[in-house]
Amino acid sequence: MDPLSPTKCDSGTGPSPAETSDQSPHQQNPVVEQSSQQQAGDGVNGKSLITDSLSTLSISAEPFRSISSDRPAATQLSVEAKEFVPKIVLATSNTESYPPYVEAEYHEQVDMMADFERSDPLLDYAFQVLYEITYSPGQFTNLCDQLVTNLNSWPALDESMLQILVDEIVALAIREPNFRYNGARLCDAITRGLRVSGPLDFRSTLFNRCCQAIHADRKNLMHSDAEYLRGFALFMSELFVHMHKKDSSCRFGILAAAVRELLLTLLEQPTPGNVKCLCQILKLSGSYIEDDDRETNQGKTPEMDQLMTKIETVGRTLEMQMHIKDLLLNMIELRTTDWGRAPTSPVVRESHAVSSQPSNPQMGVYYGPDGQALTVEETEFLNQGINRPEDEEYEYPYEEDTGMDDEMVEAFEKFLMMQDALK
Repeated sequence: MDPLSPTKCDSGTGPSPAETSDQSPHQQNPVVEQSSQQQAGDGVNGKSLITDSLSTLSISAEPFRSISSDRPAATQLSVEAKEFVPKIVLATSNTESYPPYVEAEYHEQVDMMADFERSDPLLDYAFQVLYEITYSPGQFTNLCDQLVTNLNSWPALDESMLQILVDEIVALAIREPNFRYNGARLCDAITRGLRVSGPLDFRSTLFNRCCQAIHADRKNLMHSDAEYLRGFALFMSELFVHMHKKDSSCRFGILAAAVRELLLTLLEQPTPGNVKCLCQILKLSGSYIEDDDRETNQGKTPEMDQLMTKIETVGRTLEMQMHIKDLLLNMIELRTTDWGRAPTSPVVRESHAVSSQPSNPQMGVYYGPDGQALTVEETEFLNQGINRPEDEEYEYPYEEDTGMDDEMVEAFEKFLMMQDALK
């Protein structure tokens, strides 16, 4: 019978082979000792001897633990352990830097979500409508009607909630170009449809926010955050165009004055971004600004004349890129056509008879698919193609390409003649 090795030897924690050899035979293997006594014939019963041997074995040996492949080995790993993250990854993530505007946008979104959790359910719904209008402008009519209905049916609507709603609309319109147009329309719809009792209504709250808070600080914004000021100026022009007085089509003169002052502020720093913003505003609202100026001054337009004089001075005297200068001078040309409303009979004003003459005979600024201004050569090429008579486009001789040379054509004709002869 082979000796049974203790489990401690298998696990590496038991006695060494040298220590095992020094032990007595009884300690080494009780079964062998008992077997020897039985062979000596000491008269002990065989059944009792086996029982004693097994009892001695259970006392001397520790329980046997199988480490076969059928059972998983003991391990210190736990399913409840924390996620392992290598130190290299930690070092990289901690030292990675992001552009300032990304970090600012992240904090802005976090703060906005925190405000959602603390705000009124009606404001939560209103903010959701604003963002749905931004990314789904086709749903504007339905969303706008639902918002006005819910605002009128909300019993706890007060001035503080209107102030929060106005602040969010203005902030979203400044930073989101896709919302400016519908944001101005939404302001007009709320102004016309909202029924609220109190000293301040939605329109007054909106005008206080735009004309007193932000507009009054336009000089400082030009130096600290010109992009913010340009977004605000574009939104103000949208408000002026789309907001009307109740039960009439008249616009608000306070908005017209604010837009004119913003245009003059942009001209004080004629950077490419400011010039493009100015031209966008004039193309959108120049005709309405001049109409308001004419109604206020008994048919004359002193405010618009002053603005055009400033534009002409900046465009002709300051050093700037040619396409930026053309953008400014194009505004003067656009005014001579009554802002595009009467292209066949331009309105000529004596004060601008000289300035209305373009410095460039073409005077137009064209842009390619990439958004870049076309060069003079590219513009001339396009003009030549446009002005070419339609008959000249097809005056070149037309020859059908059959894909056969002269020899093949001759052989083919002979083949046709043979076919006719066979008939």
